[in-house]
Amino acid sequence: MKEPSAAKISVTKKLLFSTVMLLMVAGVVEALLAFLGLGVLEHADDPFVGFDSTSPLFVSTQIDGEELLATAPAKQVWFNYQQFQVPKPENTRRIFCLGGSTTFGRPFDDKTAFSGWLRQLLPLAEPQTHWEVINAGGVSYASYRVASLMEELCQYEPDLFIVLTGHNEFLERRTYAGLLEEGWSEDRFVARTRSVLQSSRLYNLIESIGRPKN
Repeated sequence: MKEPSAAKISVTKKLLFSTVMLLMVAGVVEALLAFLGLGVLEHADDPFVGFDSTSPLFVSTQIDGEELLATAPAKQVWFNYQQFQVPKPENTRRIFCLGGSTTFGRPFDDKTAFSGWLRQLLPLAEPQTHWEVINAGGVSYASYRVASLMEELCQYEPDLFIVLTGHNEFLERRTYAGLLEEGWSEDRFVARTRSVLQSSRLYNLIESIGRPKN
């Protein structure tokens, strides 16, 4: 008696079933990582290093039970750690200092920058006001990225921007030419691909494991 032949599954169906299974496994892994608090986007590198990027400088954080905005962990390679309240407290004058390494306080940090001096001197000039000076100077930042950063800072109720820039214009053109080019470029394609992949906690976790430690 002739045995019945096994039903054949088309290549298209095999690919479809494999894709569905892969997506289900990926979904379970993403949910588990979310439950464990791993692979958070705020800890991922900014693939556009401040150019045309949706990666914010300041992210919401809880400190001693208080909701604050603080410098994103991934940005602390280029920026001083800063924190402030949103909404802005009453009788507060909020000043953002922007620019490159000089604003940052290089080769030291915020305490030796002009923003640090402003924090000391402004209360002496007008003690009735609560002065809030936030150092948003980025190492090697030129006007391109300063302008992009200012768009983010405008939503945080600033009273004044102090901008010291002009030192890094040629440096950025030389270092980030691919990101500054209009239209398609390999650098922009790689950055855009990484930006999409960073929506996955698994990708962020794998990348953080392979990232060199400072």
